[in-house]
Order: sequence, then C-alpha cells, then structure tokens
Amino acid sequence: MLNLNNIFNKFFPKATTSPTGKKLIYMAWAIEITVALVGFSIAASFVLIGREEAQAIDDQSLASNIEYYIIGLAFFVVGIMELTKIPLATALYYAARTFWKVVFLFALIAVNFSTFETIIQGFELAYNQRSKSVDLKRAELDKLRDQLVTIDSVKISEQQIDQEIQVIQNRVNELNQTIANIKSEAINQIAQLENQNAAANPKRELLAKQI
Repeated sequence: MLNLNNIFNKFFPKATTSPTGKKLIYMAWAIEITVALVGFSIAASFVLIGREEAQAIDDQSLASNIEYYIIGLAFFVVGIMELTKIPLATALYYAARTFWKVVFLFALIAVNFSTFETIIQGFELAYNQRSKSVDLKRAELDKLRDQLVTIDSVKISEQQIDQEIQVIQNRVNELNQTIANIKSEAINQIAQLENQNAAANPKRELLAKQI
C-alpha cells in the first residue's frame, strides 16, 4: 500500500510545511533582506561620499573619485548576492549529484564571505565617520594650541619690549641726573669765581690808591 506521507515528505519536506520550519524560513529571509539593505546602504553611502568629495575638489573630482562609484556598485552587487543565499542553501539541500552539491557549497561559502565583508565594511564606515569628527575636533584643538603659542610669544615680546623701554628710561634718567649735576657744579663754580672777583676788587682799589 502506498504511504502518502512518505511521498508528501519527499516532495514537500517537513521544514517547509511545519509551523516551526516556516518561522525559521521567514526569519532567515528577514535576516537576508536586512543584510541586503545594509549592502545597499553602504553602496549609497559610497556614492554620496564620492559626490561630496567631487563638490569639494571642483573640476578634478570625476577622475579622482570614480572609485567611490565603483565600490558603491560592488556593494550593490553584494546586496543582491545576499538574496541568493537561501535559494543556494535550498539547491544544495535538494541537489542529487555530488558535483552540484560541491558547486552550491562553494557558492554558499562565497556568499557568506561577502556577508561578513559587508558587515565589516559597515563597521569600518561607522569608525571612519566617528574618526572624521574626532579628527576635525583634534584639528581645531591644534589650531587653538597654535594660537595660544602665538599669543604667549607676543606676550613675551611685549614683556621684552617693556623691559628694554624701562632700561632706556633708566638710562635717560641717569643722563638727566648727570646733566643736572654738571649744571649744579658749573653754577657753584661761577658763584665761587664771582665771590673771588668781588673779594679781589677792593684790594685792587686799595693798591691803586697807594700807588
């Protein structure tokens, strides 16, 4: 007597008909679609980065940033490849010949490697974006440090100028004091000479009378 259950399970495995199997398949498809969307997002981000750098570099952007468009297309292809993982696993499961099992196995390994590469690239892009903001803040900090060094050097120069002005002012004061001392000595000498002259005049008149 024919066993209809065996025939049904042969053509429609239990994994595709039981509620648990259906949930696992739905979950697998959800994961694959999510990973594919990540690949598409990375592709779009590379295209946007290429456009931003194109606008920043002006006319030379097309030749220097075409690599971003190529990488974006590559990740777009990777996103499409992600959607082939479950069909490849199904083909591997149902393949009757060893040759096709090996072919589908290698294809499945390659797709899994592309999944890993997509996730790593997503982490790297996130790290680069964060590093870019950190680099900008670091550049601003270095600029502020340079400004502080410049201000300190200006302050040092002003202090040196003030010290030189003070030295010159002290020298001027010393010269003024020396001039004042010389004038005072000259006045004293003139006064002494006038006194001596006044004292000598009576004696001169007395000698003239005696003669």
